[in-house]
Amino acid sequence: MATKISAFEPVPDMPGLFTAIKNNLRCTAVLLQTGQVCLFSPVSGLSDAAKSSLDEIGEVAFLFAPNGYHNGGLVEYAATFPAASLAAPPVMHKRLTDRTGLAFDGIEALRDSLLTGMRLEGLNGLKNGETWVIAQIDGRCLWHVVDAFGGQPNKDMKVGRDIRPNTVFPTFGMKDRAVYLAHLKALLGSDTPDMMLPCHGALTVAADIPQQIAGIYPDLNDA
Repeated sequence: MATKISAFEPVPDMPGLFTAIKNNLRCTAVLLQTGQVCLFSPVSGLSDAAKSSLDEIGEVAFLFAPNGYHNGGLVEYAATFPAASLAAPPVMHKRLTDRTGLAFDGIEALRDSLLTGMRLEGLNGLKNGETWVIAQIDGRCLWHVVDAFGGQPNKDMKVGRDIRPNTVFPTFGMKDRAVYLAHLKALLGSDTPDMMLPCHGALTVAADIPQQIAGIYPDLNDA
């Protein structure tokens, strides 16, 4: 089992996104308007290969905890990139500070720095602060999710075709299932994904991702 993350590699067909893995976990470098990057969900075990690849992509300006549970690498990354701002959904600031001893800003500055076609999407009806990056670029739509969905096991950055439910997500993630499903249904109508980049598992590229989501949540159409 790997103990450090891999080098960052471009996400296919998604300019501005670069991703690295450690076993089944993922950290993504999101290119910003300034030419700097945000590290989405820092994963512990920052390797020399990862740092060298980041040097070629851009200076790290933000470390982003996209929910209250993805905090394992924050202390290590904050020490490695001391000039980077730490951002997180405000509802999770106390939890994150209690676990890391670090101070966090909100997401406004990061949101305003994203490239055209990318945005942050905080999911309604959840209690873990889960916030995604949604990218609409060159006719493709990617959802970078956190714990709501997973992918096939990572194997050398190979692309998968199937998403997976996180079986414990309804317990630790959801606050109001109906509100969450209504938001999910609206997103499927406005930002229909054919790519999903999960923090857990392989990149999924498939035209039937919306149908797979509906299979995970059979009551989605009732939302």
